[in-house]
Amino acid sequence: MPSNKGNKPEKHIPASERTNNYSSLYLILLITMLALMPFIYSNELMEPENSLRYFTFSVFILLFMLIVLVQKRSSELNITIPKGYLWLVLLMIFSGISIMWSYHPGEAFYEWTKHILQLGGMLLVMYALISSKETIIRLQWVAFYTLLIFTMSSGYQIYEATQTGNSGTLTIYQLIRGVHGTLSNKNFLGETFIMMLPILSFGFSEKNRLIKLVSIIGLSVALIMIFILQSSSVLFALFTMGITMFAVYFLKKLLNRSSSGKRKNPWAGIWMLVSVLILSVSGLWTLNRTGVLESSISKLKVAYHYMADIPDPTKITEQNDNSVYDRIILARASLKLIADQPLLGVGLSDWRIDIPRYGISGTPTLATGRIRFEHPHNEYLFIASESGLPGLFLWIMFLLWVLAIGFRYFLSAENNSGSRLNVLMLTCSVVAFMIISLFGYPRERFYSYFFLLLNISLIVFLTKQSNSIKISVHKFTVLFSFLFFIVITYTHAIRIKSEYHFKSALKHQFQKDFTGMIDELDMARSFCFKLDMTSTPVYWYQGMASYVLNNPQAAEVFYRKATKDNPYHIHAWQDLGSLKEKEHDYSGAITAYRHALEINPYFHDALYNMGVAQYNSGQIDSALYYLKLYPYKETSRFKKDIATILSTLISQDLRQTRDTVLMNILNDSIRSNRIFLVEQYLSVGEDPQKFREKIVALKP
Repeated sequence: MPSNKGNKPEKHIPASERTNNYSSLYLILLITMLALMPFIYSNELMEPENSLRYFTFSVFILLFMLIVLVQKRSSELNITIPKGYLWLVLLMIFSGISIMWSYHPGEAFYEWTKHILQLGGMLLVMYALISSKETIIRLQWVAFYTLLIFTMSSGYQIYEATQTGNSGTLTIYQLIRGVHGTLSNKNFLGETFIMMLPILSFGFSEKNRLIKLVSIIGLSVALIMIFILQSSSVLFALFTMGITMFAVYFLKKLLNRSSSGKRKNPWAGIWMLVSVLILSVSGLWTLNRTGVLESSISKLKVAYHYMADIPDPTKITEQNDNSVYDRIILARASLKLIADQPLLGVGLSDWRIDIPRYGISGTPTLATGRIRFEHPHNEYLFIASESGLPGLFLWIMFLLWVLAIGFRYFLSAENNSGSRLNVLMLTCSVVAFMIISLFGYPRERFYSYFFLLLNISLIVFLTKQSNSIKISVHKFTVLFSFLFFIVITYTHAIRIKSEYHFKSALKHQFQKDFTGMIDELDMARSFCFKLDMTSTPVYWYQGMASYVLNNPQAAEVFYRKATKDNPYHIHAWQDLGSLKEKEHDYSGAITAYRHALEINPYFHDALYNMGVAQYNSGQIDSALYYLKLYPYKETSRFKKDIATILSTLISQDLRQTRDTVLMNILNDSIRSNRIFLVEQYLSVGEDPQKFREKIVALKP
């Protein structure tokens, strides 16, 4: 028997200890990521609050996947997934399939990966929650830290606004309009604060006084900031969240009395109602003092007016130049789009491309195409438009499942009261998110979406869902997932590069350096960045710069490529038409203008230029038809050009009749009044035949 004398015994590390050592890394990874995120912001990018954060997020998810690979030495991984998560997984699969029929699969893939990363974030949170009992309190500390960072940066932005020369004349709304912390605007900041409320409140059930104090301060600061920011949708969501909490809590009290058989104490219900009344009155008083209530009532009146008298987008009026009209017209156009593609949708990232052809008009600004939208300001319409009604169904079912397990847990009599209240607040934050989604797009923003899924993960963890599915995943599948996330990280890196160069191109444009602008645009365009946020093709910017540099051949090439990248971009067709008209290719110009007018029949510039092109091609009646639709008839340009066209029309008639008497009368009238023909034409309602008759009637 061989001797072991002198040999050191091998140290055996139990599997459970190895697992705990690795599990602590999940918590460290999550805390580190959340601690860094508030500072990850860059004005050098087109989406300063989103792009860098998602790239950073992808790096942390890669590290998470790497830890999973190293930790699990067996050939298979056993994963337990609550059945309700399948709704979200199916939505991701369905949305991913829609990439195949998107205009630009690269951009659609980029948008899809944001949701995949958020799913990875949910998985990281689940691993971190399982690893340590202290995870929730540590998350509260990180949320409190994030709150302070956003609040301090917002306070500095308010301070900067007060230092302007006209700060004394600014209203409260004007002072806070530019406040965003390190997000894009005050609405996104308000959405983040309201989604953080449940996590900030977790310390109330703890014995540690410091943690309780952090909860009190955190909730107070978050609520104060929400009221300061005056975001109507967030305030309405907060009000709905509070009412829902009181209603469910009151229902719980009634169920407890019914099950216990004890005599009902009416004072408890009275105090509950008094509390709701006091909170409601206090909230309304605050809203009234800040001007939010007056603004909201004004918007409701406008909305009621539009509901009673449905706006007609064919009528261009400045009275429609308000946000309520914009949302109504976007909702109507989105419903038409959904009706055309109810099952599959138009594809990810394609709403902004397709929506102009469904009638976005009704105001002078919209009719000129100067404003283009990237979202219908309603998350449900957005999902249904891009992923079809099945996609919307899957998202709503996922949210309803969360509400069901959260409220059911709270109403169960056997559960601990501390965790019940935490679950109730977490569940009501999902209600708040659903309300905000009616007026905005919180699912498209990093922080709002992340905190929603974080809150849902906490609900699932605290309610200890037993209705789950156990899945055995082969280690090669995890390895493939790791490689897939490398592709995602690469995509986000390319996107950041593209946004940086595109922003630099805009700076060159402002400096009138169009050569430098084209160079930057060459570096900006990539497989995941062919259009800017408003669906304007990168090629259009290059065409515009080439035109300014007096290179019409290059400009035409870029404009034609732009119309392929976005066939519903009216300015791409309009500028191509102008270029062809300048080359005296009137047929080509008319074709381009016709494309623009098919998309937006009220596009002023295309109407005017089409009229001029028709005249130059010898089609006077067609020219008058299009110029009749042009709304700005008081402009000197219109009067000058229409006078030329009318003079040509009458000259043709006089050459046929050889009526010298009428010719002399007209010459005398025009010498004394240069717009004589224009006035006669407008006086008969711009009817060419009646105009001819009136001119003939001038002869004695």
